[in-house]
Amino acid sequence: MTQTRQNYCWTASARKMSDSSSRTATNSVLSNISSAARSLLDAPASEKLRQAEHLVLLGVAAGVATYAVIKAVKLGPQGVLKGIVGYVMSVASVVPGVRGAIDSQIENSLNGVEKEVLGNGDDETALTLPSSSRTHDEVIELIQKYGVSDSFSEGKSLGGIYYELQGDMSKTHSALWSTFSETNALFPGLFRGVRRMESEVLSMVLSMLVGGSRMAPLLDSLPAAKGTHEEEAATGGGGKATASAASGSAGPASMSSKAREQDEAIRSLPWVRPRPIVPFAEQKPALHGEGLSELCGIVTSGGTESIALAVRGYQVEGELERGIARSDANIVCSQAAHAALDKACHFYGIQLRKIPVNSEMKLCPKKVDAAIDRNTLCVFASAVSFPHGVADDMEALGEVAMRRGVGLHSDNCLGGVLLSSMRGAGIEVPPFDFAVPGVTTMSVDVHKYGNASKGVSVVAYRNR
Repeated sequence: MTQTRQNYCWTASARKMSDSSSRTATNSVLSNISSAARSLLDAPASEKLRQAEHLVLLGVAAGVATYAVIKAVKLGPQGVLKGIVGYVMSVASVVPGVRGAIDSQIENSLNGVEKEVLGNGDDETALTLPSSSRTHDEVIELIQKYGVSDSFSEGKSLGGIYYELQGDMSKTHSALWSTFSETNALFPGLFRGVRRMESEVLSMVLSMLVGGSRMAPLLDSLPAAKGTHEEEAATGGGGKATASAASGSAGPASMSSKAREQDEAIRSLPWVRPRPIVPFAEQKPALHGEGLSELCGIVTSGGTESIALAVRGYQVEGELERGIARSDANIVCSQAAHAALDKACHFYGIQLRKIPVNSEMKLCPKKVDAAIDRNTLCVFASAVSFPHGVADDMEALGEVAMRRGVGLHSDNCLGGVLLSSMRGAGIEVPPFDFAVPGVTTMSVDVHKYGNASKGVSVVAYRNR
């Protein structure tokens, strides 16, 4: 017991000596720092040194002031105010209790928005099948109650509809839905009109994405497509006859003349023309391709599906052609990129590298170049961005993409048809489509400024 007590005393004494030594060393370091700081703050003994010091301080102050003025002019009053508020909020958020108050206010605001949008619920909502059936008139009366709200129809609310309600376009849509509601696009041999309309929509959209000043048909604007027709004519078969023969059959002998005419019209479309199947091992990878003769695409249910299919294409191309493992693949985009890209990358297990937008709310090509590595599938750019309506510098991004050997997706969902129409009307718009070298895929919504019913979109590829 006595030995234990002695050991404890020796240990305590050693600790006190160690603490005393540490305090002495710390005080010595602090004293040296204080002396160095005082020597720097003291005025130099030489008059010339004092003048030089004043000039340096004035130069630094002038430089800082000039930078602040240039930055303020570039950002504008709103940008300056936003920066000040952001700085104050960032400083205030570290104060005890302030962070909690800010989070509480954000939660209350979100709850208010949710209540305004969704309401407090509906006691009449049907959660199970009704015990008795309803008549036609009862169903019509019920769905009319579910129609658009007065605030939306009067133009007081935003709802994602881009044409005038209850106008000629609405009547046309109603007629189309009533005619084709009992069809199935999975059976093109039975519902040939659906297949034709789908092919025509695709061809029309692709014809807008070739950088021309007018939205001319692709067969008139693409020399390669003209050459295909000339080659078919030289063989003696003609465009339509050759296409039918290549497919193995021109259709049943019992086909009516109207159905046969419709079938031939469908087969003559540039994106329906059959192509020979080339074994994958013999295919040559051509991410950026040459020219515009290989443009193709798919009609989808909306921008989200179009973006997802483009991402999936890059994933397959990266894995099979470039040897990029799925776990390592990444895509570079801006923080203003559409949320559908987040969904697609989450579904397919792709890393998403988001870059802050610059002062113009655009994707910075230099930062994109720095973010690309050997596992980058593509760069995702907007034309235009959903939150700001700003088009990224597609030409500069295309140069980066081609130099680094990655794809470039131009998200034209919001600007689809609109930018092409503006260009066709002689309005200057930034380059955004396949006329830009480096652009390899595009997503184009038709149910926005194309005035189609929701949802119709197109994913377009530079080559097959």
